[in-house]
Amino acid sequence: MIGTWLKKRGHVKPVEIVEPDYAASDDPKLLKARIRELQKRLQRAETEKEILKKATAYFASQHQ
Repeated sequence: MIGTWLKKRGHVKPVEIVEPDYAASDDPKLLKARIRELQKRLQRAETEKEILKKATAYFASQHQ
């Protein structure tokens, strides 16, 4: 049902992004790019974790 609704409104499926096979590569440029990508993802995950911790503490204090 949701799929039908999305089609009627012109929603397009997102394009699947194919990443290079970093593990099979010995190219230092590819490996450095992968490290940068993973560092960005880690930083984002840590930021999200901190936000969730603060939100949990806030809502826990509001509940009492």
